[in-house]
Amino acid sequence: MVIARVILAIFSLIISQQVNAEVKCQIFDDKVSDRLIQYIKDSDLSAAKLLVDELESICNYGKRNTEQDVLIDIGWLFIFNHDFIYPPKEPIDVDGLADRIRLLPRRYRLISYSVLAEHYILTGDFSDVLNVTNFIENEQRSVLGKLRISPAI
Repeated sequence: MVIARVILAIFSLIISQQVNAEVKCQIFDDKVSDRLIQYIKDSDLSAAKLLVDELESICNYGKRNTEQDVLIDIGWLFIFNHDFIYPPKEPIDVDGLADRIRLLPRRYRLISYSVLAEHYILTGDFSDVLNVTNFIENEQRSVLGKLRISPAI
């Protein structure tokens, strides 16, 4: 009977840890995403490192193609662009990242494309810089188009 209770207690602990990880991952809402993007805009490397490392550890990173995964990849790429000693823990599909950035809300796309373009510039891959520049131009055109269509206040 004691063995059954110990096994049940261990099983309960494992389940609660998994539930806690899912709940913690749900904190990756707009506020956390906004904070990561702000760290990137401010070139705050140390804060970005801490946030990305924490998010990667609590989320099921790399297991699905979600907004969280894309933003974590953007964070790692930004960190790697500025600190070549601190590489991403998981390999990033840099070439597929431009398409995946489209999963992000509009307010994150331009800075994410900028991080990707910076990476291509630093690695000397100028043909891909042109492709990312086209993504940025399209994004800016769509924003400007919406501004022209909206009624005057």
